[in-house]
Amino acid sequence: MKTSTRLRRIAAQLEAGFGWNTGWYGFLKGNYKLGASDSFKKAVSCCTLGLLSRSLGLSIDDVYRSKHYEFVLRAIYALYNYEGSGAVSWNDQAGRTKQQVIAVFKAAATLAESEGK
Repeated sequence: MKTSTRLRRIAAQLEAGFGWNTGWYGFLKGNYKLGASDSFKKAVSCCTLGLLSRSLGLSIDDVYRSKHYEFVLRAIYALYNYEGSGAVSWNDQAGRTKQQVIAVFKAAATLAESEGK
């Protein structure tokens, strides 16, 4: 699947009601916290990195090396003039909203599409 398609699919899942969270990579039903080495297949809520992990079937460590993460990070910097260290700190900033995360995934998809990916 093309990078742009996968990133748009993540945005669509969030718009359709899939959960987004801060402070942890993700959660299962019953509020069980998911760590970096856990599988996100059955997650009911994820942070930005958890969303990528769930979609790609990769560990959090592998997500950092993916082209998908590169586009998400570029979108964060472009949309929010963010000067932090990455998507985790951006995701967890006080006041962050699900709508902002959706906007980042859509912008990342547009960036990927403009580069033919």
